[in-house]
Amino acid sequence: MQLVGAGRLELPSLATCASETHAYTNSATHPIVGILVFCLSKRKPCYHGHMTWQAFAVSVPLLFVAYQALSKLLPESTSAFLVNAYASAIGAFIMLALYVLTSSQKSFVLDARTLSIALGIGVLISIGNAGIIHAYLLGAPQSSFSAIYYPLLVIYALIVSVIIWHERLNVYQILGIALCIVGILLIVYFKR
Repeated sequence: MQLVGAGRLELPSLATCASETHAYTNSATHPIVGILVFCLSKRKPCYHGHMTWQAFAVSVPLLFVAYQALSKLLPESTSAFLVNAYASAIGAFIMLALYVLTSSQKSFVLDARTLSIALGIGVLISIGNAGIIHAYLLGAPQSSFSAIYYPLLVIYALIVSVIIWHERLNVYQILGIALCIVGILLIVYFKR
């Protein structure tokens, strides 16, 4: 993979796709972020170039809602850490399988910088997931937990984007933060 500008990556393995429709083109109208599809004639994976990151932003939360709903089914005596360990193990297997299926490179070696970032992400995901599972084990209602958790996620992400990445907030984002805070206060106040 190599960075080709505007935050896009070029994947050389996409040249093996059976049709140009599924192959990545290095134009501004076809971002690299896409869904995985298989080129039927050669049975090689490639990325569908017609999806954008926004499609993932809209669809991926459904996976987290399902994961939280499943967490509500766990008995209260269950260890959130053990459940998270099992979930992480199956997640590791799935991610490695997807890597092998989609990558032209088959090496599992990462450079030192990428490895340290990956380990940090793993620690944060593990602790965060254990915290979510633990909240549900303590009896958190999914409606209230989600209504507080996700707006705070938006607020925290915007704060980090401004402080660390020096991104600029526009009026609509500031208004969104204010609405999130008002919504959280209403949920907490009227839930009593």
